[in-house]
Amino acid sequence: MANQTILNSDGVTLPSGTTTSAPSTATAGTLRWNGTNTDIEVWQGSSWVALPSLSGPYAVAYALIAGGGGGGMDFGGGGGGGGAVVSSVTVTPGSTLTITVGGGGSGAPGTGGSNAGAGGNTSMTGATTAIGGGAGRPGPAPPINGGSGGGASGNTTSSAYGSGTPGQGNHGGSSSGVAGGGGGYSAVGGTGNGGAGYTNPATGGQYAGGGGGGGYGPYSTGYGSGVYGGGSGTDGANSSGSYGAAYTGGGGGGGGGGGGGNNSNGYGGSGVAILWYSGTQKGSGGTISSNNGYTIHTFTSSGTYYA
Repeated sequence: MANQTILNSDGVTLPSGTTTSAPSTATAGTLRWNGTNTDIEVWQGSSWVALPSLSGPYAVAYALIAGGGGGGMDFGGGGGGGGAVVSSVTVTPGSTLTITVGGGGSGAPGTGGSNAGAGGNTSMTGATTAIGGGAGRPGPAPPINGGSGGGASGNTTSSAYGSGTPGQGNHGGSSSGVAGGGGGYSAVGGTGNGGAGYTNPATGGQYAGGGGGGGYGPYSTGYGSGVYGGGSGTDGANSSGSYGAAYTGGGGGGGGGGGGGNNSNGYGGSGVAILWYSGTQKGSGGTISSNNGYTIHTFTSSGTYYA
């Protein structure tokens, strides 16, 4: 078709639709209006790319929450909350951020003093990596460090807890009649209860809290409670601590002591990545929601944010 002249007073209406309704292929140079992102897009031969001249750089806040650590077995300490990295980045339309979400740390059922697992790291392009929570101390095992550290076992010295990562979390709690709770983002673990975590201003959700420490049947002062997604400990033989809540990075609860050979513990909660900005939707990726004037992109598994 021959080129056409468009007068200054004229306008051109482009084909329009949402991100999901975009054609899977087109002729290179084809333009369309993306009503989801409120941008003009051009097909570059393999993908639709927003024209940056229409929508300039914008700020995106983010919280990267690593997986929580597992709780210790057999009078075990609570698992530490996953490390939390909270910051912001300026993105340009058409750019991408690759996100990896860490899983929760494993438990360690049965006898033998086996260590529970640390949580997995959560990362994003250009950001500091959030370190997985340290596992709770089981029996005489060494302390487990992490984003927040695991709590001390009731079967060892009271101060033998795991350390946290500066800026991401705190150390676990000491033991005295009940095992130490795991550390959390904003507080150290207590003697029993887990340390407080992080509250996100966009979602209002609570994340990266420590798991509660386990007790020892009638010979202890009970067991600790988990907070901010952390699982609670338990008290007595053949009893298991509760799991950290999924997608919160909460630490697992410590298992009870007192014999019986099956004093298991709670797994740590899986991590999450939350990105948010003021106003209507600009980017895509993750599960998209809105709250308190923010558009929120939540990643419960690894993925990509498209600015």
